[in-house]
Amino acid sequence: MQQRDQPVYIITERTQALYKSESSYYKTEILENVKRKKSRLSSLEIIDYSCIVQGSSTLKGRIESVINTFQIHNKVPIMINPVKGIYLFPTASIRSPHCVWLSYYHVYSYHQDGAQCYIEFTNGEGMYVAASENTIKMQRLRTSLIIAQVNKPYSFEKVNSPFTIKLK
Repeated sequence: MQQRDQPVYIITERTQALYKSESSYYKTEILENVKRKKSRLSSLEIIDYSCIVQGSSTLKGRIESVINTFQIHNKVPIMINPVKGIYLFPTASIRSPHCVWLSYYHVYSYHQDGAQCYIEFTNGEGMYVAASENTIKMQRLRTSLIIAQVNKPYSFEKVNSPFTIKLK
């Protein structure tokens, strides 16, 4: 990642969403619990930097890990910092200008409203995204699968045991 002349936004537990800015100067708008911030970096650059400083892997590395582990090939949810519970999922292709990155634990509810889906956050605020309710549901399920795998106790790992019982 190249050097930046401005501070890079780092995704935290307060980050609710990242989305493309309509401004010609800023590339990304960031929704936090009580603030809205703007950045000249794209959402993907912010996510990449946050992955590196919080998890020792790049965005590309995180995507490859999810693809290899879960066979999820599009709209891949990202672990930013599993220890702090920071997981983001995209509402569309990550290259789409309509893609919004939502923080898993900040989404309280969602429902279809015409061609868009309304996302209500845990703090009562909300936003509309260009996605279907079914897409949001599937993205939340995919992210849940990743969270369950990351938090799975070691004692549930598959082992070769002479006491394995085969059911017929």
